Amino acid sequence: MKSAMLLVKDPWFVLAAVLAATSGAASLSGRAAARKSPAGTAPAFPAAIDPPAFLTGSTPAPGAGPSIQGPGFTRILQAKTPGRWIVDAAKAKDSDTDSLAEAAANAKDGDSIILRPGLYQGGLRIEKSLSIVGEPRQGVPAVIEAAGRFALESLQGDLRLEGVVVRQGASSSGRGAVQAKAGSLTLKRVQVESESGDGLVNWGAKLVVEASSFRSKEYGVYHRQGTLRCSGCTISGSGRQGLYVGADAVETYLVDSVISGNGSGGGAYLNGPTVFERVQVHGNKGTGVWVSRSVTGPVRLADCRIFENIGAGFLFGGGTASLDGVETYRNTASGFSATGAGSARLTDFKSYENGDDGLGASGSVVIEVLRGEITGNRDTGVWAGGSSRVTLKKCRVNRSLGNGLWAVNNARVALEDCDFTGNQRNPYQVGKEAAATGRSVPPLPKPAGAAAPNTR
Repeated sequence: MKSAMLLVKDPWFVLAAVLAATSGAASLSGRAAARKSPAGTAPAFPAAIDPPAFLTGSTPAPGAGPSIQGPGFTRILQAKTPGRWIVDAAKAKDSDTDSLAEAAANAKDGDSIILRPGLYQGGLRIEKSLSIVGEPRQGVPAVIEAAGRFALESLQGDLRLEGVVVRQGASSSGRGAVQAKAGSLTLKRVQVESESGDGLVNWGAKLVVEASSFRSKEYGVYHRQGTLRCSGCTISGSGRQGLYVGADAVETYLVDSVISGNGSGGGAYLNGPTVFERVQVHGNKGTGVWVSRSVTGPVRLADCRIFENIGAGFLFGGGTASLDGVETYRNTASGFSATGAGSARLTDFKSYENGDDGLGASGSVVIEVLRGEITGNRDTGVWAGGSSRVTLKKCRVNRSLGNGLWAVNNARVALEDCDFTGNQRNPYQVGKEAAATGRSVPPLPKPAGAAAPNTR
């Protein structure tokens, strides 16, 4: 498979190229725009996460890309049916061409391309509004594949992909399968794979993704800028991390989706505003959901399940977060761990059978839990340290293998109608500098040195 990158623009530009070549004009290869990294630098990453390989490598010099007349595009064509191109690798008589690149180069804004089963050379850079729709037959897909560069890049316009496989093969470039820079990109029933880089990379486009899957060597979805709305998607089996959300991302919204089986970077790292609804995050080799200390917008999770990750279920570093109807369980570390600053509100929250604390708070974080069930965790039910402030209302903290509540340092814990029965060690352990107040069962112990109540 050849890996040349093709610039898809106006067919009249190609005609000019042919005329120039016949008159002895210089090659147009220098006109092909080389890929540039967007302006700016990568955001600061925590130690456990590295930026994608293509951010740290060198980029081609301007004009260093291949000619617009690269392999797969040699003719100026007219579609048999105006506005509708049929591409068939088997060269059926009713098709317009056997080359996706040729069809895309000749197509006009608003045209659709029907891609029949087969393997098609990728490396396309598209700067117009097109629909590319796969037409699989008897389980045989239409596959767009390239090695060494992105299999497909959307540079401007409105591009729609449906029912295809987009694949980047093994390569030392470390780039990825699909990249979007501007305009809008819609993926519906698309399978994205990268053997050497990232699955989907967004530098500022409007992304709409439906019923699609992502698997890669590095990041499944690397969403640095722009917007991302994802429904019914699976981000699974990526070597580094499932989802990365950058600080400059305007919107990230996932619903009815799964993030599972990803590498040491964990399921999702959130550095920008994010909403998850009915998302399952499980079986990752790192933290399930990690909110950065420098997150630039609010994070909200509703009716999500975070379980069986190697590390914490939900790690909260800063900003503001709300968790409604979230369950975090059987993670190897804490179910919910908050560090640094920021505030989080947890409603109808469940944390159980985790390998460490059910809920932990440190730094100066402020946590409020309403109707929480924190049960059967292998260490403390609720741990509070630093100068954290924790409020528990109508919560049950039971069957911990350690203490029910353990408050140390300058932590302050307020309880309202809570149940701390059935913990293996003590219901409460409160350090000299810490404080716990309020109503619970059993009653809180009297603070050390407190005066006896006046019974007269």
